[in-house]
Amino acid sequence: MNPVRVKTNMNILRIEKEERLPALLMAIIAGALNTLFICYLQPFLATTTNRATLWKQMLEHLNISGYDPMTIIMVSRWNIDYNPYRHPLYAYFCWPLNQLNEWLRTVTGTDCALYILSFILVTFSVYGMLFFRRILRHHIGLPKVDANILTLLFYSMAYVMLMLFTPDHFAFSMPMLLLLTYLTAQHLDSGKGFSIILTIFLFLFTAGISLNNGVKVFLASLAVRGKKFFKPIYLALAIALPSAAIWYFAEYEYSHYVLPRELAQHRFKEKRKQQELKKQQEKQRKDSIASLSTKATAVVMSPDSIDKRTEKTAKKKPEGTVIKINTSKNGTPIANQGFLKWTDTTTSRWQTAIHNLFGESIQLHRDNLLKDVLRTRKVFEHYRNPLQYLIEALLVGLFIAGIWCGRRSRLLWTAMSFFAFDMGIHLVLGFGINEIFIMSPHFLFVLPLATAFVLRKASSGRLHRSLQICLGCMALYLFVYNGSLIVKYLLH
Repeated sequence: MNPVRVKTNMNILRIEKEERLPALLMAIIAGALNTLFICYLQPFLATTTNRATLWKQMLEHLNISGYDPMTIIMVSRWNIDYNPYRHPLYAYFCWPLNQLNEWLRTVTGTDCALYILSFILVTFSVYGMLFFRRILRHHIGLPKVDANILTLLFYSMAYVMLMLFTPDHFAFSMPMLLLLTYLTAQHLDSGKGFSIILTIFLFLFTAGISLNNGVKVFLASLAVRGKKFFKPIYLALAIALPSAAIWYFAEYEYSHYVLPRELAQHRFKEKRKQQELKKQQEKQRKDSIASLSTKATAVVMSPDSIDKRTEKTAKKKPEGTVIKINTSKNGTPIANQGFLKWTDTTTSRWQTAIHNLFGESIQLHRDNLLKDVLRTRKVFEHYRNPLQYLIEALLVGLFIAGIWCGRRSRLLWTAMSFFAFDMGIHLVLGFGINEIFIMSPHFLFVLPLATAFVLRKASSGRLHRSLQICLGCMALYLFVYNGSLIVKYLLH
């Protein structure tokens, strides 16, 4: 089947007639999940007035797999509470939403941060789904049924479904990566390369949310421009200039917002240490006086009394003995400086691939459901039903088969370069490897995208029908299984 070509100047925000029903269904599902999330969290947000207390409240109650409340807090009461080198422009993307929330607070008397974020998340979910579906329909050339099945399969994956309502930065970067992939497909089909303006726009909005995703813009541009990518003017204006600008801005954010707070926290900790040291010295002085008094009493005691007292003391278990248990779930880093302190050289890659990369990311574990691995969840959970590993094996098998079937597709190899970059960060360097599943919205779309080439290869006949049934059943299973666990979690 030959791919359907689409003009690159089409209005990408326009919803075509064929897309209206899928868009409506996505809006309903995302809207329902966001409604449950608001009911779950709004009482804690509405009753908190102090910003420091708000951070504590959100950390206690936003217990969704280690995702943090940074976005909610920035929209509610703006400040930079994260490492700006990893998310250079994210706070400034949230600033207009914060101003809207401040205005609504004066009008309604209620903190509307969750309502604003829910509207944004539903909108991003709808368009992210449309971008992904358009890639399948217009650029890989799948028929409607196949495109719908793979779209359902993708959005039924556990951590993709979570992004429909969880206001973490992944919920915004995932649709941006889908837009990047869609624009890459359009430009590959038209034979036109990314312009300087478009490259800068995509870089600022992807790297600005999460710095590592900026590399994917450059990989996509290399794919569509080819040798023209290396033109000096393009390298200078589209690559070097925005990269330097975003790094300089991160430096500015750190020195003006983060560093003063870190210094204040350091001074506060030092002050507390001094106070505790004084208390310890005072306690030692009092203990010394008491010890001298005890020795003076012992002088007048009879030898028998001293022997009995010594024997009794010897039989007692030593008080204050602490057995130290290493509960750290972070492996050994390459170095303890800079970005290398977030690496991990010891966590099992094989176990990670089975239980987390292609496990938890796609099918939730019932045990310790959506718990934070840095708190109560084990690094590697096991499925109760062995058949769940069969689902995982089928999805991975179709992914590998899709790579082979689409081996001549520049679009697939561009998407695979995104995937390879993420695997290099997480599996090779070990960045966030103990909770790799929370990063999975950045790369999970590559699995159904590759699988699309298997369906395109078997375009008709029994094999195609069998693949449709198999993928359709897996999509429905994941939708019901993950959806029911998420809804149950939010309700309880």
